[in-house]
Amino acid sequence: MNNTKYIGEKTEYLIIAELYKLDYIILKPLGDNLRYDLLLDTQYGFIKCQCKTSRFNKNYIEFNTASNSSNTKKSYKTNYIGTCDYFLTFSQNLNSAYFYPVGIASTSTLRLRIEKTKNNQQNNVKYAELFKLEYFSDYIKNSMSAKKEIF
Repeated sequence: MNNTKYIGEKTEYLIIAELYKLDYIILKPLGDNLRYDLLLDTQYGFIKCQCKTSRFNKNYIEFNTASNSSNTKKSYKTNYIGTCDYFLTFSQNLNSAYFYPVGIASTSTLRLRIEKTKNNQQNNVKYAELFKLEYFSDYIKNSMSAKKEIF
């Protein structure tokens, strides 16, 4: 089925299933007009997450980091900075879920590399392995500890 709403909901439910496997407490807002899809209740506080459908390439997975909307006159792209905390995505090709912090993501698309680059480039390369959902709890814990040290 190529209906974009169906595809987005399927991604969301696959992510929810993965979060349940990891024992997260998941809250789902009523309606779909908020800038986040899920709210996670963690020991570090509430975390707003936006679920994104990824596209697969043999070297990377890619997803949009901005939403598209339009009216009769114009199309708009709006990023998620300041309105949610993390992107969550699920790759059906890899049967794996990933996270990425909104605050450090690009404002249009994000690529998570599966394979190393052919030219061994390291700058600005984001490896999918480092952002697997199973590492999310440790990432949150470390980022919250870093925030406490700043204040």
